[in-house]
Amino acid sequence: MPFGPKMDTNMSEATCWSTSEALGPKDRRYLAPHLYAAEVAGGAVILDMHSLEYYALDALSVAALRVNILDWPQRSTPDGDPERRASSKSLLDSLASRGFLSAAPADRRFSPSGVPPRSACHPIWNLRADSNDVLLMLCRLAAAYPRTLAYLRVKRLGALLTQLAPSRNTKSTRSPVPSQERILSLVTLYAKLRVWFYTAKDRCLLDSLVFLAVLRKYDLPATITIGVAPKPFSAHAWVQIHDCVLDDSVEHVREYTPILVA
Repeated sequence: MPFGPKMDTNMSEATCWSTSEALGPKDRRYLAPHLYAAEVAGGAVILDMHSLEYYALDALSVAALRVNILDWPQRSTPDGDPERRASSKSLLDSLASRGFLSAAPADRRFSPSGVPPRSACHPIWNLRADSNDVLLMLCRLAAAYPRTLAYLRVKRLGALLTQLAPSRNTKSTRSPVPSQERILSLVTLYAKLRVWFYTAKDRCLLDSLVFLAVLRKYDLPATITIGVAPKPFSAHAWVQIHDCVLDDSVEHVREYTPILVA
């Protein structure tokens, strides 16, 4: 299976796999813990958390994985064709050689899906903030940005998301939904101060991770979603609080199929 250019954190390309083979029942496996998969029109995409690369699979490969990967997002039953099952060895070997298969189910911390977005919160640029709020946001942004950048440079996205994930006993998981005014003030303040550090254009993953880290400091129940879209392949990241998108529009994020939510 040929492999194309490596994926970077701008999320613009994917390596493509194409095969007409299916795996045999006796060779069924699980996806490795560092992989997340999502089916899209005409195939599927796999995200490798270790390398920050994406792999696109064609429809025939997806049909085989539905049958033989026991924790595949959409499962199906074998078609009973001995020839088809017998011809599957090369695909299985290729996946296994790259460490993409596991003999045991993975204990995944992150979800492959989240709350569907229904609304969005956009900055109000003439909204004024208290000087103490500005200073606090500035300090939290100054701490989150270099730390996030460092994790992405060494491709430790999983470790970063694990650290940002709230414990089941933290305040953010028990607190009520914040008011619209509170969310709006933080979204606006963040958007105003972010430009002192970087621009968000074509840096959706970095921006969403920094924003998530900042919101966690306010004990808000924010989540980050990484989504993928086919033909041409693209990937995107955004932040939500429940069903409200904080750094994008509902119309735009709905173009993407979630592959990981943290």
